[in-house]
Amino acid sequence: MKLGKIISTILSLISPITGESDCQKYEKLEINDVPSIRKSDLPSEFGDVAFEVVDEFIRKTRTLNYEILLFFDYITGEILRCKIGTESSVELQFKDGEFDGKHVASIHNHTKDIYTPPSDKNFGIFLRNWEDYELIAGIDGL
Repeated sequence: MKLGKIISTILSLISPITGESDCQKYEKLEINDVPSIRKSDLPSEFGDVAFEVVDEFIRKTRTLNYEILLFFDYITGEILRCKIGTESSVELQFKDGEFDGKHVASIHNHTKDIYTPPSDKNFGIFLRNWEDYELIAGIDGL
C-alpha cells in the first residue's frame, strides 16, 4: 500500500473519532514558502479574498502526496466545501441547490506523481452548470 493511501485511510478512520472535518484538517496544514501566483493570473472576477484562498491553497498543497478539493465563492472568498482525497483522486458529492446564490469555483491539487493537469476527470465541470471555474494546482503551476 502506498504512503498516500495509508495516510488517507488513517485520516478517514480518525476523523469520525475526533469529529474533525476535512475543512478543519485543511485549515491546519502548514503554509509553505513555495512559488505561487499573482492576482492578475486569475480571472478579473476573482475578489481579493478569493485570490488569498487560491494563493494559500497552492502554498499548502504544493508538497502534499494526496489531493485536496475546495469549492469557494470566487467573489467573496468564502470556502463552501472541502474534501481530502487520496494520492491520485478526490471526489465530492453535491446536493441539489447546495451552491445556489454563490459564485462557485473549485481548486484541487495534483500530486507530483500525477501528470500535469488537466486529467480526463477534470472535464466534469462541463456537467455542472453551477460551477464557473475549475482551477488545478500542479507542481508546475496553476
